[in-house]
Amino acid sequence: MPSRIVSWRLPIGSRRRSTTDASPAGASAPRPLDPLPAALDAGTTLWRVHGAHRAPTDLVTSANPSRFGPLVDRDGDPVPLWYGAGDDEGAVFESVFHDVPFDSPDPRVLRPSFATRVLSPVRTARPLDLIDLTSAGLRRVHLARADLIESDAARYPWTRDRAVELRAAAAWAHGMVWVARQHDRSLAFILFGDRFPAGALEEDPGGGGPLPLGAGAGLELVETLANRAGIAIAEP
Repeated sequence: MPSRIVSWRLPIGSRRRSTTDASPAGASAPRPLDPLPAALDAGTTLWRVHGAHRAPTDLVTSANPSRFGPLVDRDGDPVPLWYGAGDDEGAVFESVFHDVPFDSPDPRVLRPSFATRVLSPVRTARPLDLIDLTSAGLRRVHLARADLIESDAARYPWTRDRAVELRAAAAWAHGMVWVARQHDRSLAFILFGDRFPAGALEEDPGGGGPLPLGAGAGLELVETLANRAGIAIAEP
């Protein structure tokens, strides 16, 4: 199955004035966060691996720690989130292979861990504004990729706090985009369910999904990617 490439760009006219432009020489006051915006065009196809009991566009509220969650709104209520990737390979790496240690001498994933999951294309029905956490965007908010993206689960409380700060500094943002940790040829996305209207995501009937990962073409895709990465698919 060929990979899909996401079309995204910096929105024209949205470049914000740098906070350093107005600062006197030698000023030492900390600069407020000014996240870099990126526009995700309407009609863009994203990819998601999810349980077969969920729809591809379903938002998820979970108390389980993750890199950028859980999040709460100003009233302390949980923020429903949507995670996905810019292509099918990125979606598989960021889900099926997410917990395979990079330094394992015998990297493997158990077949039952993904056998009941599906890969689905989702299309944006309207433009979405995202916080850019690729190279320029990370520099703009004084964060290193090694700390925010490449760090392991032990750092999730810290990375989650940074997500809270970035979200608070960008009331305009519908979510965030970064280069995927597991597959650096792909983009990863998180969307804030409390900030975009219903219907902003829709199933993409022309995208070739949903594709069950436990058999057929879906399993073939997982096996191909696992073989490429040197990951074994094992039985329990």
